[in-house]
Amino acid sequence: MALGPELIYAQAADISREFSRHRVRRASAGDSWLSLAFSRDRILLFSWDPESYGICSAVPEEIRKLEGT
Repeated sequence: MALGPELIYAQAADISREFSRHRVRRASAGDSWLSLAFSRDRILLFSWDPESYGICSAVPEEIRKLEGT
């Protein structure tokens, strides 16, 4: 489930607890998105596309589709 900007503040503690103690292993980006991979199955996706903005967890297959590979 993606969260819009108005909900990010409310979810910041959960996001911090889930991801802050882990190193970013890979970062990928496009025109309107950024993904931070902490491990193969722990990816945080940020999107500022007007039609689908927010933040959510993602899986590698979804990131590959965004990258076009």
